[in-house]
Amino acid sequence: MKILNSVRFRITVAYVAFATVLAIVYGVAVWWGTVVAEDAVFSVIIEDEVASFLEASESNPELELPTGTHFRSYLGAENLPAEIRGRVSHTSGTVELKDANYYVTAHPFKGDILYTLLDVTKLEVLDALAPKVYLYSFIAGLIAVLIAMWMGRAVSSRIIAPVVSLASLFRDRRPDALPRKFASDYYDDEIGFLARTLEDQVQRIEDFVDHEVRFSRDASHELRTPVTSIKLALDVMQTSDETLSPGLRKPLERIRRANSDMEHLIDTLLWLSRERRKLERAGPVSGPVADAMKLIHQCVETHSTLIREKQVTVDVHDATTRPRQVHRDLFSIAVSNLIRNAFAYTESGSVQITLTDDEVSVVDSGMGLTKSEDPAGRPRGYGFGLDIVRRICHRCGWQFDLGDAATQGTCATVKFINDPLDPGLKPAA
Repeated sequence: MKILNSVRFRITVAYVAFATVLAIVYGVAVWWGTVVAEDAVFSVIIEDEVASFLEASESNPELELPTGTHFRSYLGAENLPAEIRGRVSHTSGTVELKDANYYVTAHPFKGDILYTLLDVTKLEVLDALAPKVYLYSFIAGLIAVLIAMWMGRAVSSRIIAPVVSLASLFRDRRPDALPRKFASDYYDDEIGFLARTLEDQVQRIEDFVDHEVRFSRDASHELRTPVTSIKLALDVMQTSDETLSPGLRKPLERIRRANSDMEHLIDTLLWLSRERRKLERAGPVSGPVADAMKLIHQCVETHSTLIREKQVTVDVHDATTRPRQVHRDLFSIAVSNLIRNAFAYTESGSVQITLTDDEVSVVDSGMGLTKSEDPAGRPRGYGFGLDIVRRICHRCGWQFDLGDAATQGTCATVKFINDPLDPGLKPAA
C-alpha cells in the first residue's frame, strides 16, 4: 500500500494542515490585536493629558497649554506646524496621521480649537520588533506543526490499530480457516460495526458453501442409484447382443456413452464435495501415491467406451527415466478429465499420451481448441473438467497448459514444476 494513500498519512496531514492554518490565523490575530491595542493606548494617553488640562484650566484660566516630552498643544489650526496644518480638519476627537507619526486630538477651548499632538516616533515599538516577532512566530508555528505531526501519527495509529487488527485476522488465512466470533473483541463503534458485518458475511458464505457442498453430495448420491441401474441394464442387454436388431445397437451405444458421462460427472461432484477443503488448504499435499503410468492406463481403460465406435487409435508412451510417483487421487482426476475430453472430441485420428520425468501431455487430432469454442469464447465441454484440472494443478504446484496442437487438435500438458510428492505421503497399498 502506498504511504500517500494510507489513512494514517491522511490523518497526519489533516492535523498538520489544521495546525498550520491555526498558527497563521492566530499569528495574524495577535499581530492585528497588538496594533489595535497600541493605537488605543496612544489615544488614551493624549486624551487623558487634554482632559487633565481642561479640568485644571477651569480653576486657573491662565494655565499654559500642555506640553511634554512627546506632545505639544496649539490653540487654533493656524498655529499648527506647517507640515500637518493642511491635514488636520477635525474639530473634536482623536485621529492618527500615519505618514507623520502623530496622533492629533481636538477639543473646543476658549472659543477656538485646542489641538494636542502626540509624537509617537519614539513610542512605536512594533516596527522595531517586527523581525523578532516574525522569527518567534515562525518558530512557534514550526513547533506547533511538529507537535501536530506527532499527535497526528499518535492519534492515527490509535484509530487505525483496530482496523489493522481486523485485517490481520484475515491476512494469509486459508478459505477453510476463516476467523469466527471475533466481533466481540471490538468496541461498539464504526470498527465494531465493520467487524460484526464481516463476521456475519463470513458465516453466510460458509453456510452457503456448505449448503452447496451438501446439495452436490446428496444430489450425486441420489443420481448414482438410477445411473447404476441403467448401467446394469445396459450390461444385461449387451450379453444378449446377438438378439438385438442392428437399428437398436447404435442408440444403445449412445445411451451407454451418456450414462458413462453422467457417471463420470457424479463421481467428480462427489470427489469435489469431499475434497473441497483439501484443494483450498495450503501446505504439503497428503494422501496415497501411486505409479503415474499405471494410473494413465487405468484412465484410458475407463474411458475407452467413448472411442469404441470411432476410428481412433490411442498411443501411450512412457518416456520416463525413473518411476514417476504421483498423488493417486489428484493425478487420476486431472488426467482422467484430459483423456476423457480428448476421446470425446476426437471423431477419428489418434490420441497420444506421453509421460516424462517432468510432465504428462495429452495430444489429440480432433477439432482443436479454437473450433470447439462456444460464442462466448469458452471451450465446449472443457469448462467443468478444465476448472477441476486447474484447481488440482494449483494445489499440487503444477503448471497446466492448454492450446491447439502443432498440426491439428488439442494439446493439454501438466508440468511437474514442483515435486508432487512430499515426505508425508504414503504409497497406496
